[in-house]
Amino acid sequence: MTDFFQWGNPSALVYLWLLPVLLILHLWAMRQRRRALQLIFPELTAERTAMASVLRRRNFKFLLLMVATTMLIVALAQPLIGARRERARREGVEIVIVLDTSLSMAARDVKPSRMSAAKQAITEIIGRLGSDRVGLVLFAGNAFRYCPLTSDHDAALMFLEAVDMDSTPQPGTAIGQALTIGEQMLGEAAGKYRALVLVSDGEDHSTGALERANEINRETGATIMVLGVGTAEGDAIPLVAPDGTVTDFKRDRDGEVVITKLYEDELKQIARAGNGVYRRLTESGAVALISGRIDSLEGVQVGTYVYADYAERFHWPLLLAILLLIAESLIAEQRPISKRWGLPDA
Repeated sequence: MTDFFQWGNPSALVYLWLLPVLLILHLWAMRQRRRALQLIFPELTAERTAMASVLRRRNFKFLLLMVATTMLIVALAQPLIGARRERARREGVEIVIVLDTSLSMAARDVKPSRMSAAKQAITEIIGRLGSDRVGLVLFAGNAFRYCPLTSDHDAALMFLEAVDMDSTPQPGTAIGQALTIGEQMLGEAAGKYRALVLVSDGEDHSTGALERANEINRETGATIMVLGVGTAEGDAIPLVAPDGTVTDFKRDRDGEVVITKLYEDELKQIARAGNGVYRRLTESGAVALISGRIDSLEGVQVGTYVYADYAERFHWPLLLAILLLIAESLIAEQRPISKRWGLPDA
């Protein structure tokens, strides 16, 4: 039964408490009328004071009002009826996002910082996904799986929100190792259509990234798309205290401030080797283009699910409530009683 019927707005059912309140008010009002009538015409008998026919009319009108109120509350709660149940295919693409968390990503040549801008871009990419599965790999001096492939995009965004510069404490930048782990995650996936999205400033302190990109595309068929984070002019790398203030900048052995730049040529070569595209994050429409390329990949079945197609049915109790209110207003509360009880006409 629960699979066939649901409430769209169940919180509205709390207003059912109005029904006993209305009943109490009705009984109190009837008692007060009887007392007032006895005070005005004390010579009337108890049977005449009760005026059974009038009471029946009033009680019937009140019953119509109670049922109409109930129907209005039911309509407000939005009853949903499952019209049919079907087994459907869920299709999508397997995507692994590889995020650079090295110290150079703290540079602020992209506002508010390279890391913050990268996380915002990834959030937008995930937000544009349909039923695709997405996973996360983090890397600096080494790389590791951070979020497994999942179709729960909210969970992936929660993982992403927790990423900071301390997520990968080992210094350096190992793009090749990160791509290898991304390849392993895609290799374990059931889907045929796959993509790697590398988000980095391209500053690589290891070797083999270009070779790994070639192998990944050849062996798994995964398209490698790259978002470059940073500028050609570069910026200093701030050293930030726990309270968020910049205490100094990273320096080399000679005490000179280190300037980190966007290594765009290297990132373009990786994208080319992966049969993908490269865009600088600061370019207009860069994230939209990457998302568009993901959408263009042919979806594959990654699971099935059963669903019920629920339809709104609030209009039926609403219509009944309106009809009951109209009927209640058309019923006279009492008939003329002056001649029946021998009372003078008004």
